[in-house]
Amino acid sequence: MLARVLKGAASMHLPELPQQWAGEEKFLTSQLDFTSLQRSPWWTDPSVVLHPYLDHHSVLLIQIFGLNAIYVPDPSGQRPGKVISHPGQILELNTQSRLGWTAVPLFDSDYVKSGVHSAPLFRGSPSAEFLQSVISLPVKDVMSEGIKKKTLKLLPTFGSVTLEFWDGHYFEEEHYELPVLNNLLTVANTKKFVDTQANKRGQELSQLVLHSMDKKIRKLGRHSPEYYQQEYFYKEAMGNAFYSLVETVLLNAGYGHL
Repeated sequence: MLARVLKGAASMHLPELPQQWAGEEKFLTSQLDFTSLQRSPWWTDPSVVLHPYLDHHSVLLIQIFGLNAIYVPDPSGQRPGKVISHPGQILELNTQSRLGWTAVPLFDSDYVKSGVHSAPLFRGSPSAEFLQSVISLPVKDVMSEGIKKKTLKLLPTFGSVTLEFWDGHYFEEEHYELPVLNNLLTVANTKKFVDTQANKRGQELSQLVLHSMDKKIRKLGRHSPEYYQQEYFYKEAMGNAFYSLVETVLLNAGYGHL
Protein backbone atom coordinates (compact mmCIF):
# COMPACT_ATOMS: atom_id res chain seq x y z
CA MET A 1 0.00 0.00 0.00
CA LEU A 2 1.36 3.40 -1.02
CA ALA A 3 0.19 6.46 0.89
CA ARG A 4 1.10 10.07 0.19
CA VAL A 5 -0.04 13.41 1.52
CA LEU A 6 -1.94 15.65 -0.87
CA LYS A 7 -1.55 19.20 0.38
CA GLY A 8 -4.71 21.26 0.57
CA ALA A 9 -5.04 24.33 -1.62
CA ALA A 10 -4.14 26.67 1.25
CA SER A 11 -0.78 24.97 1.97
CA MET A 12 0.13 23.75 -1.50
CA HIS A 13 2.59 26.55 -2.21
CA LEU A 14 4.03 26.91 1.29
CA PRO A 15 7.75 26.05 1.53
CA GLU A 16 9.09 22.73 2.72
CA LEU A 17 10.37 22.91 6.29
CA PRO A 18 13.70 21.58 7.64
CA GLN A 19 14.00 17.78 7.88
CA GLN A 20 11.71 17.60 4.80
CA TRP A 21 8.64 18.29 6.93
CA ALA A 22 5.58 19.51 5.02
CA GLY A 23 7.20 18.34 1.79
CA GLU A 24 6.28 15.48 -0.53
CA GLU A 25 5.51 13.07 2.32
CA LYS A 26 4.80 9.48 1.42
CA PHE A 27 5.33 5.97 2.75
CA LEU A 28 4.93 2.37 1.69
CA THR A 29 3.51 -0.52 3.71
CA SER A 30 4.51 -3.99 2.58
CA GLN A 31 4.74 -6.17 5.71
CA LEU A 32 1.75 -8.49 6.00
CA ASP A 33 0.29 -10.72 8.68
CA PHE A 34 0.29 -14.10 6.96
CA THR A 35 -2.55 -15.39 9.14
CA SER A 36 -4.83 -12.80 7.48
CA LEU A 37 -6.82 -13.53 4.35
CA GLN A 38 -5.55 -13.00 0.81
CA ARG A 39 -8.75 -11.11 0.08
CA SER A 40 -8.43 -9.01 3.24
CA PRO A 41 -4.77 -8.60 4.28
CA TRP A 42 -3.55 -6.93 7.46
CA TRP A 43 -0.46 -4.74 7.22
CA THR A 44 1.93 -4.92 10.16
CA ASP A 45 4.40 -2.13 9.28
CA PRO A 46 5.29 0.27 12.12
CA SER A 47 3.24 3.46 12.38
CA VAL A 48 4.55 6.45 10.43
CA VAL A 49 4.80 10.05 11.66
CA LEU A 50 3.84 12.69 9.09
CA HIS A 51 4.40 16.45 9.35
CA PRO A 52 1.98 18.23 7.00
CA TYR A 53 0.90 21.83 7.42
CA LEU A 54 -2.41 22.22 9.23
CA ASP A 55 -4.76 22.53 6.27
CA HIS A 56 -8.41 21.51 6.47
CA HIS A 57 -8.27 20.08 2.94
CA SER A 58 -5.07 18.05 3.17
CA VAL A 59 -5.75 14.36 2.60
CA LEU A 60 -3.93 11.04 2.65
CA LEU A 61 -4.16 9.42 -0.78
CA ILE A 62 -3.98 5.64 -0.56
CA GLN A 63 -3.24 3.29 -3.47
CA ILE A 64 -3.20 -0.49 -3.09
CA PHE A 65 -1.07 -2.55 -5.46
CA GLY A 66 -0.74 -6.26 -6.01
CA LEU A 67 2.40 -7.93 -7.33
CA ASN A 68 1.63 -10.71 -9.81
CA ALA A 69 4.83 -12.69 -9.38
CA ILE A 70 6.26 -16.12 -8.61
CA TYR A 71 8.43 -16.79 -5.58
CA VAL A 72 11.12 -19.40 -6.16
CA PRO A 73 12.75 -20.59 -2.90
CA ASP A 74 16.53 -20.82 -2.75
CA PRO A 75 17.59 -24.48 -3.15
CA SER A 76 19.74 -24.27 0.00
CA GLY A 77 16.78 -23.19 2.11
CA GLN A 78 19.17 -20.89 3.98
CA ARG A 79 18.55 -17.56 2.23
CA PRO A 80 15.74 -15.66 0.48
CA GLY A 81 14.71 -16.98 -2.90
CA LYS A 82 14.03 -15.12 -6.13
CA VAL A 83 10.96 -13.19 -7.29
CA ILE A 84 10.31 -13.72 -10.98
CA SER A 85 7.57 -12.90 -13.47
CA HIS A 86 5.17 -15.40 -14.98
CA PRO A 87 6.33 -16.88 -18.32
CA GLY A 88 5.99 -14.37 -21.14
CA GLN A 89 5.45 -11.45 -18.77
CA ILE A 90 7.58 -8.69 -17.25
CA LEU A 91 7.92 -8.15 -13.51
CA GLU A 92 6.30 -4.75 -13.18
CA LEU A 93 3.43 -2.80 -11.68
CA ASN A 94 0.89 -2.19 -14.44
CA THR A 95 -2.80 -1.34 -14.68
CA GLN A 96 -3.71 -4.84 -13.47
CA SER A 97 -1.60 -4.24 -10.36
CA ARG A 98 -3.85 -1.40 -9.20
CA LEU A 99 -6.22 -3.08 -6.79
CA GLY A 100 -7.92 0.06 -5.48
CA TRP A 101 -7.45 3.57 -4.15
CA THR A 102 -9.10 6.05 -1.80
CA ALA A 103 -8.49 9.24 0.18
CA VAL A 104 -8.97 10.17 3.84
CA PRO A 105 -9.00 13.70 5.35
CA LEU A 106 -6.12 14.36 7.75
CA PHE A 107 -7.67 17.15 9.83
CA ASP A 108 -10.94 18.05 11.50
CA SER A 109 -11.06 21.77 12.25
CA ASP A 110 -7.75 22.53 13.99
CA TYR A 111 -6.97 18.95 15.02
CA VAL A 112 -5.79 15.67 13.55
CA LYS A 113 -8.84 13.64 12.55
CA SER A 114 -7.96 10.87 14.99
CA GLY A 115 -9.84 7.62 14.59
CA VAL A 116 -10.14 4.20 13.00
CA HIS A 117 -11.13 5.23 9.50
CA SER A 118 -12.77 3.02 6.90
CA ALA A 119 -12.80 4.40 3.37
CA PRO A 120 -14.34 3.02 0.16
CA LEU A 121 -11.99 1.68 -2.50
CA PHE A 122 -12.29 2.83 -6.11
CA ARG A 123 -11.16 1.18 -9.32
CA GLY A 124 -8.22 2.29 -11.41
CA SER A 125 -6.26 5.40 -10.46
CA PRO A 126 -7.43 8.77 -9.14
CA SER A 127 -8.20 11.15 -11.99
CA ALA A 128 -6.76 14.64 -12.38
CA GLU A 129 -10.27 15.98 -11.75
CA PHE A 130 -10.50 14.17 -8.40
CA LEU A 131 -7.02 15.27 -7.32
CA GLN A 132 -7.85 18.87 -8.16
CA SER A 133 -11.22 18.86 -6.39
CA VAL A 134 -10.27 17.02 -3.20
CA ILE A 135 -7.71 19.63 -2.10
CA SER A 136 -10.35 22.35 -1.86
CA LEU A 137 -13.61 20.50 -1.10
CA PRO A 138 -14.67 17.92 1.54
CA VAL A 139 -13.50 14.41 0.59
CA LYS A 140 -16.92 12.83 1.07
CA ASP A 141 -18.60 15.44 -1.17
CA VAL A 142 -16.07 14.88 -3.96
CA MET A 143 -16.54 11.11 -3.74
CA SER A 144 -20.34 11.35 -3.73
CA GLU A 145 -20.32 13.68 -6.74
CA GLY A 146 -17.91 11.41 -8.62
CA ILE A 147 -20.08 8.35 -8.00
CA LYS A 148 -23.15 10.29 -9.11
CA LYS A 149 -21.46 11.44 -12.32
CA LYS A 150 -19.91 7.97 -12.80
CA THR A 151 -16.41 9.45 -12.95
CA LEU A 152 -15.57 7.34 -9.89
CA LYS A 153 -16.30 3.62 -9.81
CA LEU A 154 -16.37 1.64 -6.59
CA LEU A 155 -14.91 -1.85 -6.48
CA PRO A 156 -17.70 -4.27 -7.42
CA THR A 157 -17.03 -6.18 -4.17
CA PHE A 158 -17.63 -2.99 -2.12
CA GLY A 159 -14.14 -3.28 -0.71
CA SER A 160 -12.74 -0.74 1.74
CA VAL A 161 -9.53 -0.05 3.61
CA THR A 162 -9.22 0.62 7.34
CA LEU A 163 -6.44 2.64 8.93
CA GLU A 164 -5.71 4.50 12.16
CA PHE A 165 -4.82 8.18 12.60
CA TRP A 166 -3.82 9.88 15.82
CA ASP A 167 -1.92 12.97 16.93
CA GLY A 168 1.81 12.37 16.46
CA HIS A 169 2.61 13.88 19.84
CA TYR A 170 1.52 10.53 21.31
CA PHE A 171 3.27 7.19 20.96
CA GLU A 172 1.17 4.29 19.71
CA GLU A 173 0.62 2.90 23.21
CA GLU A 174 -0.18 6.33 24.68
CA HIS A 175 -3.02 7.71 22.60
CA TYR A 176 -6.58 7.53 23.88
CA GLU A 177 -9.04 5.01 22.47
CA LEU A 178 -9.72 5.92 18.85
CA PRO A 179 -13.31 6.35 17.66
CA VAL A 180 -14.54 4.27 14.73
CA LEU A 181 -15.26 6.57 11.79
CA ASN A 182 -17.28 5.09 8.94
CA ASN A 183 -18.75 8.29 7.54
CA LEU A 184 -16.91 7.93 4.20
CA LEU A 185 -18.68 4.60 3.65
CA THR A 186 -22.00 6.45 3.44
CA VAL A 187 -21.15 7.56 -0.12
CA ALA A 188 -22.87 4.29 -1.11
CA ASN A 189 -24.65 1.43 0.65
CA THR A 190 -22.83 1.28 3.98
CA LYS A 191 -24.17 -2.20 4.76
CA LYS A 192 -22.50 -3.63 1.66
CA PHE A 193 -19.11 -2.32 2.78
CA VAL A 194 -19.64 -3.66 6.30
CA ASP A 195 -20.76 -7.06 4.96
CA THR A 196 -17.61 -7.29 2.86
CA GLN A 197 -15.48 -6.42 5.90
CA ALA A 198 -17.22 -9.14 7.91
CA ASN A 199 -16.68 -11.84 5.27
CA LYS A 200 -14.05 -14.22 6.68
CA ARG A 201 -14.11 -16.79 3.89
CA GLY A 202 -11.04 -17.46 1.78
CA GLN A 203 -7.43 -18.62 1.99
CA GLU A 204 -4.82 -17.22 4.30
CA LEU A 205 -1.74 -15.46 2.95
CA SER A 206 0.24 -18.34 4.48
CA GLN A 207 -0.94 -20.51 1.57
CA LEU A 208 1.23 -18.44 -0.79
CA VAL A 209 4.28 -19.53 1.19
CA LEU A 210 3.15 -23.15 1.60
CA HIS A 211 2.56 -23.54 -2.14
CA SER A 212 6.22 -22.71 -2.75
CA MET A 213 7.40 -25.48 -0.40
CA ASP A 214 8.00 -29.20 -0.78
CA LYS A 215 4.81 -31.27 -0.52
CA LYS A 216 6.02 -33.17 2.55
CA ILE A 217 6.63 -29.92 4.47
CA ARG A 218 3.46 -28.36 3.06
CA LYS A 219 1.40 -31.06 4.80
CA LEU A 220 2.72 -29.87 8.17
CA GLY A 221 0.97 -26.53 7.66
CA ARG A 222 2.23 -23.17 8.88
CA HIS A 223 3.30 -24.30 12.35
CA SER A 224 6.51 -26.05 11.36
CA PRO A 225 10.00 -24.49 11.82
CA GLU A 226 10.52 -24.89 8.07
CA TYR A 227 7.44 -22.81 7.36
CA TYR A 228 8.47 -19.96 9.67
CA GLN A 229 11.90 -19.83 8.05
CA GLN A 230 10.44 -19.78 4.56
CA GLU A 231 7.83 -17.16 5.50
CA TYR A 232 10.65 -14.89 6.69
CA PHE A 233 12.51 -15.35 3.39
CA TYR A 234 9.32 -14.91 1.36
CA LYS A 235 8.51 -11.61 3.10
CA GLU A 236 12.04 -10.31 2.58
CA ALA A 237 12.24 -11.21 -1.11
CA MET A 238 8.75 -10.07 -2.05
CA GLY A 239 9.02 -6.93 0.09
CA ASN A 240 12.28 -5.88 -1.58
CA ALA A 241 10.91 -6.57 -5.06
CA PHE A 242 7.73 -4.60 -4.33
CA TYR A 243 9.65 -1.65 -2.87
CA SER A 244 11.89 -1.46 -5.92
CA LEU A 245 8.98 -1.57 -8.36
CA VAL A 246 6.96 1.09 -6.49
CA GLU A 247 10.01 3.36 -6.33
CA THR A 248 10.44 3.00 -10.10
CA VAL A 249 6.80 3.99 -10.62
CA LEU A 250 7.21 7.04 -8.36
CA LEU A 251 10.41 8.19 -10.05
CA ASN A 252 8.89 7.78 -13.50
CA ALA A 253 5.92 9.88 -12.37
CA GLY A 254 8.19 12.60 -10.99
CA TYR A 255 7.36 12.03 -7.30
CA GLY A 256 10.91 11.27 -6.14
CA HIS A 257 12.28 8.51 -3.93
CA LEU A 258 10.35 6.80 -1.15
